Amino acid sequence: MDRHKSNWDKSNFLKNSLILSIGQFSSALFSALFIWLLKYFEFNDFLSQIIIFITINQLCLLFINWTQPLYIRDGLAYYNNTQKLNHLFFSRLLFTIGLGLILICSSFFWDKYLSAFLNTNLIIIRFSLIFFIIQIVFWHLHNSLQSIKLIKAYSFMLFIDKLTPLILFLIFWYLNQINLNTLLISIISGNILAIIYGYIKLKKYIKISFSLKSLKLYLKDSTPLIATVFVSFLTTGAIDQFFIKHYLSQIDLINYYIIFQFYGMYLQIPTLLSSLFLNWITSCITENKDQTLRLFFTKFLPQIVIIYSLLSIMVFYVISFVLKYFYKLNNDEFLVPLSILIITSIFAFINIIAFSPFILAQRIIKLSMIISIIGAAINILGNFILIKDYGIIGVSLSTFLSISISLIIIHIYTFNRYAYKEYLIYSVYIIFFLFIILILKYSDKIHYFFAVVFSLLISMILFEIKKSNFEIKNFVTLLKYKK
Repeated sequence: MDRHKSNWDKSNFLKNSLILSIGQFSSALFSALFIWLLKYFEFNDFLSQIIIFITINQLCLLFINWTQPLYIRDGLAYYNNTQKLNHLFFSRLLFTIGLGLILICSSFFWDKYLSAFLNTNLIIIRFSLIFFIIQIVFWHLHNSLQSIKLIKAYSFMLFIDKLTPLILFLIFWYLNQINLNTLLISIISGNILAIIYGYIKLKKYIKISFSLKSLKLYLKDSTPLIATVFVSFLTTGAIDQFFIKHYLSQIDLINYYIIFQFYGMYLQIPTLLSSLFLNWITSCITENKDQTLRLFFTKFLPQIVIIYSLLSIMVFYVISFVLKYFYKLNNDEFLVPLSILIITSIFAFINIIAFSPFILAQRIIKLSMIISIIGAAINILGNFILIKDYGIIGVSLSTFLSISISLIIIHIYTFNRYAYKEYLIYSVYIIFFLFIILILKYSDKIHYFFAVVFSLLISMILFEIKKSNFEIKNFVTLLKYKK
């Protein structure tokens, strides 16, 4: 592969963004299809165990993500100078595997407690811990591909990881050999094949070296990120699934996992856009384009949010159709939690494409940490309080409160500090907060509420068009604006 043709530079940005988008969405689609097959063939007992297996292994990200930013940043600089992979490749891999082995050895003291809390057998827990090591290697190679910007290989590695279990499931089903062991083998095989592929793509860039001094310095610089990564984990769907498995039924766990999968898939849109906005906002700050940023936050952000809100309503109906007719869920099993999560995605969208990149570009790290802690605390406390009375509706509601309250705090801070006075976006917040309250009280009238909100958003857009002659090309002009 010619690395320069896949380099993440300005001339290739749109092409590489498209490659990343295809890779992310296709891997998410394959994962959803795998779950759908288990649901369709009514392997619910296996499916609930698979969900726990996957959830436990998301803890792997705690061990690898705290060193990811510096590893990728230093890796790119090192490649530019040497045309080789980061000299910390083996050091980081061995160190992280060492942490994983310590976790496995210590598991004999706590695995029974985790098994009891999750109401699952010890085999799943111990199988997950073995897979944990494989996951560490997988994500290390994945980060390494990122660090030298092998975009196609980076995306294809995800593609292999999610497609393999799907193919193996169909083979085992044809052979009438579907059981928990074959399903776990299918998932692990995807990881192993992806690791082999990743290593083949990386091997010519690998330089065998080990510097204890460099490793110590690298770990010292990465240490402050441990708290951020841990707190971020506490705001994810993984922690929700732990609560559901402990307090609710097997079917509740399966239903929420399926619903949350589609929520996560939909959030791929702002996640992929965030890198574009981060680069643009950073350039505006470094070039002192204050007026450009002011126009973005006060004029175009509210309009983008309204448009995304309209899109979200349409996505709600599409996902509802899929859940009802493909996953065979009843309306009372998914309508309320799905509607809450779709509204949550609007608040997440605002943060992902605007405020989070702005805070990162301004290097206001302390505020980012405070917001993360607040969000995690609200999510955990919300789960603990709401899950007993509201079930998975309470879980989705705690996710909404966590993201929306954190966003509003950062919104108020940013708008007050930088004097970005614009109140239209606050009206969007108020509408959706009231909408959530109405949904909880009149859950049988969700479709009517969405119709009313849709009408309100259309009215807002018409008002904006009349007030500022809003056109899509105006935003393109803003991106090119010179102070």
